[in-house]
Amino acid sequence: MASAVLIYSTFGSEKDAQKAVQNLLKMKLVGCAVMFPAKSMYWWKGSIDTAQETILLLKTTKSLVVKAKKELAKKHPYEVPCILDWPAGVNDSYLNWLMESTGKSPKTKKK
Repeated sequence: MASAVLIYSTFGSEKDAQKAVQNLLKMKLVGCAVMFPAKSMYWWKGSIDTAQETILLLKTTKSLVVKAKKELAKKHPYEVPCILDWPAGVNDSYLNWLMESTGKSPKTKKK
């Protein structure tokens, strides 16, 4: 059965995040992405660092999540990219749209 998955990643600039999204959309590995600015604090090479980043939240299907994460990692500009995923509950109409957007047949409604 089809289900939705969210992929979370951070980028150093909106431009880099947009390039990643364009690539994933063209490959039909995701159906949608949301980007928003954030201030991050983290350990890096022995000290605490702070940076302005762009958070990327990608929407895909369970069957595509592994390929989408591999492609994202391959094109990511960070030395150690953060790429997380988790399953998402989703309404039928959105799941159907997501599947159509990624080139999959939508699930049929039960009668």
